[in-house]
Amino acid sequence: MTYTARANHKRGHSSSPSQITGPQDIDALILELSTDDGDNTIAGIYINERPTTPQGLPDHELRIAIDGERKVGAIRYMSGNNAWYAVGHKSDLDEVLYFYMGHDEQYPQDSELMTDEIRTATNEFLTSGGARPTSPTWSEWPSNL
Repeated sequence: MTYTARANHKRGHSSSPSQITGPQDIDALILELSTDDGDNTIAGIYINERPTTPQGLPDHELRIAIDGERKVGAIRYMSGNNAWYAVGHKSDLDEVLYFYMGHDEQYPQDSELMTDEIRTATNEFLTSGGARPTSPTWSEWPSNL
């Protein structure tokens, strides 16, 4: 089966999200996040063909965060009540912050990934229909962030 996804990363996207049908759309999304003015460096990605919760919300989410200037980013995956982040390199920054529709989100210190790793994981997320990518390594999302 071929899957499609929607990506929310700008105000107003709930009614008109970016559509993802293949690798070219993932590349375009990563480019858009990496060249943003700083308010929209995170995208929440949802598979269109997956079921929703009884409240009508997605039962999963892949968040990709991109720091275009440093050519790194981070990934968080959620399914049900569980959340994980992709373990990467330890950041040189005191705080690892990205921005979702103007709101800052802190990520773990060891969550920095190269942009190509994020691209590969996002493609796997899409082709698997929303499963947590097999690479990179994952760790439970910390509750103290």
